[in-house]
Amino acid sequence: MIVPSQRLLAFTGATLLPLALAFAASPEAAPALGGLALVGAAVAVADALAGPRRLRALRAALPPVVRLTRAKPGRVEVTVGGAPIGGLRIGLPLPSEIECESPERRVAERTADSSAEDTTVPFEVVPRRTGRWAVAGLRAEVASPLGFWDLRTSLPASTELRVYPNLLAEKKAAATLFLNRGRAGLHVRRQVGKGREFEKLRDWVAGDAREDVHWKATARRARLVTKEYRTETTQEVYVVVDASRLSGRPALDAAGQPGSTTLDRFVAAALLLGAATEQQGDRFGLVTFADRVEGFVRAGSGRAHFRACRDVLALLAPRPVVPAFDELLPFLAGRLSRRSLVVLLSELDDAAIAETFLAGARVLARRHLVLAVSLLPATARPLFGGEDRAATVDDVYARLAGHLQWRTLRQLERSLARLGVTFALLPHESVAADLIARYLAVKGRQAL
Repeated sequence: MIVPSQRLLAFTGATLLPLALAFAASPEAAPALGGLALVGAAVAVADALAGPRRLRALRAALPPVVRLTRAKPGRVEVTVGGAPIGGLRIGLPLPSEIECESPERRVAERTADSSAEDTTVPFEVVPRRTGRWAVAGLRAEVASPLGFWDLRTSLPASTELRVYPNLLAEKKAAATLFLNRGRAGLHVRRQVGKGREFEKLRDWVAGDAREDVHWKATARRARLVTKEYRTETTQEVYVVVDASRLSGRPALDAAGQPGSTTLDRFVAAALLLGAATEQQGDRFGLVTFADRVEGFVRAGSGRAHFRACRDVLALLAPRPVVPAFDELLPFLAGRLSRRSLVVLLSELDDAAIAETFLAGARVLARRHLVLAVSLLPATARPLFGGEDRAATVDDVYARLAGHLQWRTLRQLERSLARLGVTFALLPHESVAADLIARYLAVKGRQAL
């Protein structure tokens, strides 16, 4: 694409205006004036025809993957080679979720000696949402040799922007859970109890518990035989993240203002819990779902495994669908062969969604330790639980609505408890820290 530049417009104005005044002063000089106008037009046309040659050697490249953090300044670097001598502008077509103060950058003018060198053009960006975005086709603009025309083209360069959650605030809230009070640093917490993993059979001795007696072996050997257990050194923790319609609701920040979505809170909590399980010597697995099961990462450990989980979570976005618990729960029951801690991050304050989960939770809870986590609604509280008084009639009705919501959630908690499922309503601002604290409590009492 070729467009006239400011120089051409200025040249045209500076040429035509004197020619018009000269023609008005002496009409008999029209042939000479017309010849001068034709010469100027021929120069402009020749400059336009010579312009495309400056684009033939132009090339640009982007890194295959650019990793960024939400709400944290980052950089996308474009490598430009074969640029012509003169002005060059590069434009980076970014999605609306990625803010850039100057999406167009001018490349420094080159000399004849340095025209063959490559130049790196940085674009300072600030991502506002987590996810993945593809950027394809850089925009380039080069001036013609005389500068009368601007030649614009699209360069075949592409990259993938991966925006990960910003875990800084959640890390600060959860850091104290791993502090050793005796000395600084992280430590593995001591586990109490006799353990639940069978190790061997041995003869009964005084003091052994009656429930540990292996009666079949006792009958065969004609003497009391007891079972000996050991503390599990490695356990499996699976986090199930719901990305259905309710996960798109705004979640309140520390100041009580909506700064992110519920799904953003769940993703940050899942990643921090994965880091906590790694530090405690356990294995971390991940399941994501909406109207169907979308992602499954079997429990593992190590940096490569954590990055794989992080990439799966970066793809998540709220979808206007109903969560498919009828597909998820049989999937988990069939895939998880070892008894595990299953942490479900889902909003269960909708009656229809909660009923669907209740219908299939019993099968999963028979084999695994299930913890269902939802964010505590800001309006859900008991009617007489607050110290402030209702000032208007509208406040009274708002309190009644909040009380009914609170009572519904408590009834759901009791119903899940009868099925063997623990239900936790966690505050928006500390969901990651509270979730890690519950995981450590499970580890401490050897509930698995």
